[in-house]
This record gives sequence, C-alpha cells and structure tokens, in this order.
Amino acid sequence: MPIAPEDSTIRVLPDFCEYAVLIGPFPPPVHGASMVNSKLSQFLRQRDVSVRAFNIAPYTYEKGPLYHLSRFQRFVRAAIGIIPISRNEPFLINVDGGFGVLYNILLAALVRAKNARLALYHHSSRYIYKRSKLVAILVAVCGKKTLHVACSSKMLSEFQTRYGDLSHTIVISNAAWVESGVQTFDKVASTSIRLGFLSNLNPEKGVFRAIDTLRQLRRIGHDATLVVAGSMPSSGEGPDFEELEREFGGSLSYLGKIGGEEKSKFFNDLDYFLFPSLYRHETQSLVVSEALSHGVPVVTFNHMFVKELLGAGGLAIEKNMPFVDEAVKWIAHGEESPEVYEQRQNNAHKSFETNAIEAKSQVSRLLDWFQT
Repeated sequence: MPIAPEDSTIRVLPDFCEYAVLIGPFPPPVHGASMVNSKLSQFLRQRDVSVRAFNIAPYTYEKGPLYHLSRFQRFVRAAIGIIPISRNEPFLINVDGGFGVLYNILLAALVRAKNARLALYHHSSRYIYKRSKLVAILVAVCGKKTLHVACSSKMLSEFQTRYGDLSHTIVISNAAWVESGVQTFDKVASTSIRLGFLSNLNPEKGVFRAIDTLRQLRRIGHDATLVVAGSMPSSGEGPDFEELEREFGGSLSYLGKIGGEEKSKFFNDLDYFLFPSLYRHETQSLVVSEALSHGVPVVTFNHMFVKELLGAGGLAIEKNMPFVDEAVKWIAHGEESPEVYEQRQNNAHKSFETNAIEAKSQVSRLLDWFQT
C-alpha cells in the first residue's frame, strides 16, 4: 500500500489493529529522509501495522512565499489531524535541520500532551556539531522517555555531548534502507574509467568537483567518462550541460532524475562513484550505500558520518585536502592494477553487507518499539 503524498485520512480502526503515526517528509520529492520514511512505512505494513502518514514537507524547496506557505499549511493539517488520535498510537517525528524545528516543537508538544509514546528521527547534521537552541527546546519538550534515532554511533555521541545523555536511543545506519543490488545487472566490460555522480546538482553536493575529477583524469591521459544524474537546482547554480557537451562530447552525459531499474543500471555500469559532498545537512547519504551495494568503490570527503558507512569500500578524503588531486591519484592507481581494483570492488560490497546486517537488526528494534 503506497503512501499518499498528502496527509493520510484519519479513520477509525478496529480495536485489534496496530498502527503508527509518522510525521515528516514523504516522496515526492525523493530525497534521503523521504525515502527512509517510505521504507519505514513499508516495513511497518509488512508487520500488519497500519500507518498514518503526515507529510510536512513543503510543496517546493525553492525558497519563497510558496515554500513557507506550503510548510505552514501542512503543519496545520498535521496538527489538526493528530489531535483526535488515541494516546495508544506511537508517534515518530523527523527532526528538521533548520527553522522547521519550530514546527517539530509544536507537534511534539501535542503528542506529549496526550502522554503518547514518541520517537525523534535525526536526519540532519546541521545541529549535531553546533548546539541549536531550538533543538535543545525540542529535546526538553519531548522529555526523557522519548526515543532518539541516529544514523551512526558517532552522530549519537556528538548529539548527547550537546543535548545531554539520553535514556532511549537506537543507531540505524542508512545502509538499512538500501537493498543489495550487486546481482541486479551483469557488469558491462569497458576500456574507459566509468565515473558516476548522483545527487541534487548544486555546488555543495559536489557535482562540480566530480566534473573536475573527470577533467583531470582526461588531462593526464586516461580514457574516462562521467555519468551525472539527479535534479537541477531551482537556483540556477547547476552545471551547464550544453557547454560541458562541447568540452567533453560523449565522455560526459546527463540522465536527469533516475529511479528503480534505471538507477540500478546506473550503478552497475560504474567503476567508481564520486560523492564529494560538503552539504551541511549531510549524515550518511543513501546513494553511498546504493553504490557500495553494487560493488562500486566510492570516493568521498570525510564529511560528517559518511566514513563510518564507507569502511574499506572506498576513499574518504580529508576536507583540508584537494579532492580532485587525491581522487585522481587513487583512481589512477586502481586503473594500473586490476588486482587492486578487484579488491576495492570486494571491499565495497563487504562494507555494505556488514553495515546492512547490523543496521537491519536495529530496524527490527525500532519496529518492535512501535508494537510495544
């Protein structure tokens, strides 16, 4: 049963039904937090738990009157919708990374007024290393009985350093929300170094660093290609693909938004996945796990909590180092030694499997919490 993009209709359920309330972003648009909520909803329904979904994401992420109006409208709908819900229903709220925490506080206060069970799912790093007064208020409003869900042990530790020790916590790596895809398609042989980038195509996510990596590899004599996929930013800060086509010809291609089998084929046709993100909300991007699940080594910055996810499955470059130079050197070494590259492939998939096995057991703990 798919989740509707709008708020689910409140309905009276039979006494024997179990149900849960999820408050946060849901697809569309597709991004990390919305995909996690979609997967969590799916897992709950597989356990015969009915889900009431309140989508509080804006209709558009382009900042302006429509952005703020849509956020407020969806907040009001959620607030009105949860008032009549029984205190026996468990609630999970996705914590916003910015001023949307104000909405989180008000919704959490409504839940706490019912004395209902509450969990907070942390998807943003913005308030982890720098204490946020709004998040501190949210933690205080929610109380000590609230369950906190983080994507890594380090993230949880840093959170507790700034907001106090928490009695109830679960760490769920983002690998939990990704299915293994290494068997999805047969690898296609290629004489070129096939690079890939998939994310929102804004500078902070690193698309221009990925393009510069292609440029440098070709400059020093390597036959390299780059496939770019993802949404163009509404701000106009994305790449000019017409200009890039004139520079690179068929060595650089843009797929636009991709999903499903098209995304699996994208990863399966790569030799390396580039993810040089310095995005301030970044925790552990799902696309990193998706690449690893296909046995694709990942080259990324050691930013926030991605390195914990990566393990031996790629290269995490320190943020004070030049990404392009370090990436090119590492990739060129793998090109010169097939044995080295084969080991990197094996390490990538092993890193994913190790994280996924542990993470799925933690997901089971979260599902058990809903049914307690």
